[in-house]
Amino acid sequence: MRDLRPGQLVSGVAIEHWAFGAFIEIGEDEPGLVVITMLEDEPRSRRPEFPPIGSEVEAVFLGFNGPSRQPRLSLRPTDVRRARHEE
Repeated sequence: MRDLRPGQLVSGVAIEHWAFGAFIEIGEDEPGLVVITMLEDEPRSRRPEFPPIGSEVEAVFLGFNGPSRQPRLSLRPTDVRRARHEE
């Protein structure tokens, strides 16, 4: 397991879509979860755009969730730009 820190930019591959969000394989024990509200900057009345299954994405690590230590991620463009700037 890598030493991830909140705000860190990570790369991964979109592996699943669910009504509540998407799972991204980032090389941890558990795939990262991007909840639906962390996909886009602006809230919309329609379902946000999910990354295509198999596509490579950049995401921002937000922290671990629960006893399984599932990574929580953001794909919001403003979060990704901020993380790139802080590298």
